[in-house]
Amino acid sequence: MHDCSRDHTRLRRWTFPIIDILTRGGPSNSTTNVYYVLYQLGFQNFDAGLSAAAGVLFFIVFGVIGVLFVELTDRFAFYDN
Repeated sequence: MHDCSRDHTRLRRWTFPIIDILTRGGPSNSTTNVYYVLYQLGFQNFDAGLSAAAGVLFFIVFGVIGVLFVELTDRFAFYDN
């Protein structure tokens, strides 16, 4: 069975060089993503501590969102006998 969620994660990581080369985040950061924001904090602003804290915070928030979606799916799932 093919896991599409891992493909989406890989594709989002591959958008980093496209964003960096073509738009550098675009006007008012309209074409940016999480990976590019962490790069900007760590390497363009030279604030590795803030970048690391933001990465951990993003990880925790997205983990909580994932757990909530799993709980909601379990709660509203209908299994036919």
